Amino acid sequence: CNYYQVLKWPQIKWENNDSRTAHYVCTECSGKIENHQKTEMLERGEWRPTNRVKGEKKGFHLSSLYSPVGWYSWTQAVEDFLHAKESEQLLKVWINTTLGETWVDKGEVPDWKQLFNRREFFPVGTVPRREVVLTAGVDVQKDRLEVEVVAWGKRRE
Repeated sequence: CNYYQVLKWPQIKWENNDSRTAHYVCTECSGKIENHQKTEMLERGEWRPTNRVKGEKKGFHLSSLYSPVGWYSWTQAVEDFLHAKESEQLLKVWINTTLGETWVDKGEVPDWKQLFNRREFFPVGTVPRREVVLTAGVDVQKDRLEVEVVAWGKRRE
């Protein structure tokens, strides 16, 4: 259908763990795009800014899904994925190197809004009246010092 789109991994499909059936599903018409059709897609491709800021340097993100025919195929990407998904470490490497994306660790993460809403304000130079220990950290920068002083309560508040 000639719809311009960013190639994304969730659109790569295959059947029955057979990497040889790998193809791309168009986000517009759900048509099947075979690996050999990438040549025409790449020839007609264009760079489109997603975060236009005047005066800023331009950056590009391009995954291996864009590799020309004869280099890294969608078949190879699926084959590598099927192997990598068996190990979190291998999957992390695959996501970083094949898709060029950042790995996001799973685990329990506190809700930042709840933590943010629990903060307390004290005038500069005053210490809370509860039992506390003050700690300070300094990050030395080229042109300044970044200092943070924290008052810790009994239960590490």
